[in-house]
Amino acid sequence: MTNNKNANKMKYLPVYFLLFVVAGFPGARLPCAASQGQEPIICKSTIIRNIHDLEKIQNCTIIAGHVKLVKFELTPQMLASLPSLRLEEITDYLLVYRVHGLDSLERIFPKLLVIRGVRLLYEKYGLVLFENRNLENIGLVSLLRVLRGSIRIESNPSLCFAHTINWVSILGNHTKEFHYVLKNNKPPNYCPLCYGPNQEHHQQCWSLGKPQRQILGEYNGNQCSADCPSQKCNKKGKCCSGRCLTSCSDDNCGYCTSLISGKKCVKDCIPPRARAFGRQCVLDCSQYGLLRLGVHCVEKCPKMYETIVQNGKPRSCSLSCNGNFTIKSSEDLEGFADCTTLQGSLTLELTDFKNTNIEDLDKAFGNLSEITGYLKITRSPSLVSLHFLRNLHTIGGKFLIDNLYALYVVDNHYLEDLWNTNQRVAISKGRIYFHLNARLCYEKIAQLGQQLKESNISIADVSRNSNGELLSCDNVISELKVTTEAINANEARIVIDFLPPEALVPLIGYVYFYREAPKRNISKYNRHGCGQDSWFMDTTSSKQRRHVLRHLKPYTQYAYFVKTLTITSYHYHVDATSEIQYFRTAPGRPGPLAKIYYRPVSPTEIEIHWWPPRNPNGIISKYLLKYDVAEGNHTSVAIPNKLFGNADNCHCSKMDAELSGPTPLDKDYYHPEKIVYDEGLSNFIYVSKPKNLSRVVKTEDPKEYFLRIQEEQMNNSKREQDDRKEDFEITTLPTLCNTSHPSTSFKQENNCVEREELAYDHEIAGDRHSFTLTGLQPHTMYRVALRACVDGLANGCGPETILWAETVSKRLGAILESLKLTSLAGDTNKLFR
Repeated sequence: MTNNKNANKMKYLPVYFLLFVVAGFPGARLPCAASQGQEPIICKSTIIRNIHDLEKIQNCTIIAGHVKLVKFELTPQMLASLPSLRLEEITDYLLVYRVHGLDSLERIFPKLLVIRGVRLLYEKYGLVLFENRNLENIGLVSLLRVLRGSIRIESNPSLCFAHTINWVSILGNHTKEFHYVLKNNKPPNYCPLCYGPNQEHHQQCWSLGKPQRQILGEYNGNQCSADCPSQKCNKKGKCCSGRCLTSCSDDNCGYCTSLISGKKCVKDCIPPRARAFGRQCVLDCSQYGLLRLGVHCVEKCPKMYETIVQNGKPRSCSLSCNGNFTIKSSEDLEGFADCTTLQGSLTLELTDFKNTNIEDLDKAFGNLSEITGYLKITRSPSLVSLHFLRNLHTIGGKFLIDNLYALYVVDNHYLEDLWNTNQRVAISKGRIYFHLNARLCYEKIAQLGQQLKESNISIADVSRNSNGELLSCDNVISELKVTTEAINANEARIVIDFLPPEALVPLIGYVYFYREAPKRNISKYNRHGCGQDSWFMDTTSSKQRRHVLRHLKPYTQYAYFVKTLTITSYHYHVDATSEIQYFRTAPGRPGPLAKIYYRPVSPTEIEIHWWPPRNPNGIISKYLLKYDVAEGNHTSVAIPNKLFGNADNCHCSKMDAELSGPTPLDKDYYHPEKIVYDEGLSNFIYVSKPKNLSRVVKTEDPKEYFLRIQEEQMNNSKREQDDRKEDFEITTLPTLCNTSHPSTSFKQENNCVEREELAYDHEIAGDRHSFTLTGLQPHTMYRVALRACVDGLANGCGPETILWAETVSKRLGAILESLKLTSLAGDTNKLFR
């Protein structure tokens, strides 16, 4: 009886091995319409709510858009008659939500090869499986890539084999921007393993007997030559293209990771071809029912464009920036980015300030150079300046407000500035009207008089009283001089040049504005007046000229500027601001690796793959890998990576940019009348003693007396601005000591640290994310430890991430070697039909 059982097991064993070989080696290709020379059948986005909706797309090979399976239930009878789709590609995303009764997506999508993610669900996801009660396995047995977008598989209580998929390979190693989430599915411990009877090898699979396919040409890095950047090569080690999914060459490809032109993978479409569906280059957009818009094919002309009809058929879109437009939020900005001349008038009434992004205004009006009518800006609290109109040079005045005004600016509470520096906007016809702009100084408005062609500025049109009343416009000093004095990974100390004594009297403190700035193109006026932007505010009620910005991110470039906080109702005004400065924080130790996994290649080889740390905190220069035989009994094939570390690995800001300000209102907080009262009271109480005329007093030269008093005042003001230096100390970046085994006193005196001795077996370049261990023992568990190291930091290696990996047995290795791959190549496609 035992022999019969073993015989039955051995009867099925070659089938499982055959499946393993097809998944583990190139040569396994699914049939696809494009690769067989057939013209694909392209269909539009679809929402499937019943079995009849599936029948509508039964013959489609490509969905140019998204596919949603939502909220319907399949009975066992319906499941048996479920149509199997020919669908091979989805250009946007796939969503399966609350489809009850469906046990596997293989019933519907057996041939789905690629999800492109041109447009994403919630601008984030390319594949989502959520709350499907009866889903037992995913079953996308042909899926090679989700080219763009994250993957979320959540709350499917019966789902197994979610953890047996190499999702990093599915994502194409695009792990810096996109990730995968497996959450609240059936626990893996309650699920069967991938391999079949008597098979001792762990592999990636979609379900029992359904192994995960490998991209054609993907060999491990040791088999490819060193000059293969994509780590893809053929059996002879010759480099393959990284753009083709279904072959090794760009010139004859069925499915490309980029764009396909004919049968060739290309980076971009070359005119006269245009991009269609985000996947291919075509000569005639109308062939697919689309309209040509520049180098793109679109379903309909966007706002600001009109449809051009040729021979009775719509063919293309032409720009038409004609009309009078009112903008109330970012939603109204569609289409303006292409306009250079607006044939009409523009009104900005940004009352919906929560849905208005200053960056959207900058993108929409960055190319606008001329408005033939009028420009009206009213009730827009989000505007701090008009710098987003950076290329505007003419307001024509062909149409006027009340037949008088070409530039009309009224009731903009936070507006502080108009055009960019050195920008001149000519107003060809009409006058200007400025009122109720509480932070816009009259002097800035008066400068527009040089740009008017018809008349000068009148008091009725521009009032000194209703513009700039909340801002100190008559400055004693206008510019602060600031520098970055010291920087470490999480802090920066800023120092302000000494202010003159007269500037300290109304001075209360400073406001420090700072934000991340990947590029040095930040303007302090490109802010949201109501705080809906990424500027942080750090307010101090002190006259100290030093300040420390804290909770910064390591190795990140920041922009900052400083403004004075003054008593605006004092008998003279002082208000100053600095220019925008930049600094980069020092690197810090990296965090642990985001993900790590392995794949056994042979009885003596294991292939390790990993994702870089989520917090690299610098430029990753290398990875240190150490491995040894694991001691003890480890029943788990792989243990999740160990995400640990000290507090230095997390540098999270404790503030929200919108909650870091604003500063309190002067009239409610600073009590300027109390300061004036105190100053007057001291003069009233302390009366100078009358002079004794009988005494002979040595008189001092008035000039010397003035210089001496001025010097004393200056010294006193410097002491007031520069005391308590110990409150602003920050730790500086240490270096490595130049001696071995330095003493504690030596390290303190020289601000250095002892070199950390790290044991490792392999040093791997920082731009690589895979490595193959060779020379291992068969059927043995290994403990693999991997850590990332940043450049330019003493002892800059992060914590270890641990992986338990097991090699296959000699018996399985011998069987694999005995299989004739060439004889199987012609039958591989049958396995997936």
